Amino acid sequence: MNEKMNMKNWLFIALAFVVFSGNSYAEQPVTKERQQLFKKIEKNTEILEDLGDELNWEKSERLANQVSQDVLKLKQLFPKESIGDGRSKKQILKEWSSFEKKLNDWSLFYRQVEKSSKARDENQLENAMDDVSSTCRSCHMQYRSLW
Repeated sequence: MNEKMNMKNWLFIALAFVVFSGNSYAEQPVTKERQQLFKKIEKNTEILEDLGDELNWEKSERLANQVSQDVLKLKQLFPKESIGDGRSKKQILKEWSSFEKKLNDWSLFYRQVEKSSKARDENQLENAMDDVSSTCRSCHMQYRSLW
């Protein structure tokens, strides 16, 4: 009888664990994918800065195009159930249209980097990279938890 009670207790604990942690396991892959894509964008932005300094126009143009597309992919990586998971704030969901606009603008700024590289215009490139950086900071301040 005692073994049956222990078994029932363990089954109840296991069931409770699955029920209460189910959302975390479902959200984890998209959160991890989102975080990896943000890291990729950050790394490629640093490379873009170096390419701009080196005036490597062709590579800068191609990479800026890729990063612009990567930024747009982020929109699919914020499903409602993953908001607040990781370091994103729940505020994203409340202000989705504003957040989405910032992502669209960020993508357009990378397109400006691409166009500036294609035009071989250093001043335009520098301004576009400044826009990229200010958009990063703006979103971090508004939509990312510090811990």
